[in-house]
Amino acid sequence: MLARTFEELDIWKKAREIVKNTHLDYSKGSCWEVKNMYYLAEDVNYLDKETATMRREACEYEKNSIAKFMNHLKKGYK
Repeated sequence: MLARTFEELDIWKKAREIVKNTHLDYSKGSCWEVKNMYYLAEDVNYLDKETATMRREACEYEKNSIAKFMNHLKKGYK
């Protein structure tokens, strides 16, 4: 069967999946980078320990949420 639109192309569907997973991987990595920046901000006394800890915990929560979402998506595509 010939595709009538690009959305019907298998190669486009696979590329879309790759881009989605790549973006989520970058997002997880970004959480680690931001978390590290909060350690540095605390080290140079730009943020107090309580604020830095609270923000690092928020980064960890987001990273875990992204990982769970990625796992959910992977299960749906098998």
